[in-house]
Amino acid sequence: MDLLSKYLNNSINFDEILKIYKESYGTKFDFLPSAILLYDLNNYIAEHSEIEKLRRMDYSLYLKTKEWRAKRKIILNIYGHCQLCGNNKEPFYHIHHNNYENLPLEGLTDLIVLCEYCHNQFHRDRETITEYSKMMMSWISEDETVNISRNSSEGRAKYAEWEQ
Repeated sequence: MDLLSKYLNNSINFDEILKIYKESYGTKFDFLPSAILLYDLNNYIAEHSEIEKLRRMDYSLYLKTKEWRAKRKIILNIYGHCQLCGNNKEPFYHIHHNNYENLPLEGLTDLIVLCEYCHNQFHRDRETITEYSKMMMSWISEDETVNISRNSSEGRAKYAEWEQ
């Protein structure tokens, strides 16, 4: 059983897999090991999960899948606070989908971490906050996230470039 399979099936926990990724990619950029883990997890899901079943699944059921639970932990680790107001004292954060186009292979730009207050406001004033959340995520370019994988030479080259 490979590493991502063990993570999805709870044979190793999030802290263990993150430690392995930090050892592989370093910690100069705190988000990088988690971002790479998200990318690798999406590749694993695409190859080993029933993608069409996940896509057709009722959204409330999807949020109970092992794939979503694993992804949720990664996103919380990357951001750790509400991305709109900066609140970092909540006992529980909402992971909000900016869109559902890439479900179940959501990337960093598809998801945003919100406290309960901001999540409620988001649903009240969706258009304004959607534009704001896009601005908050503008630091992530598609070029930098698409090929960041421990198995890709482009990913290793990009990481080496960031280390300099």
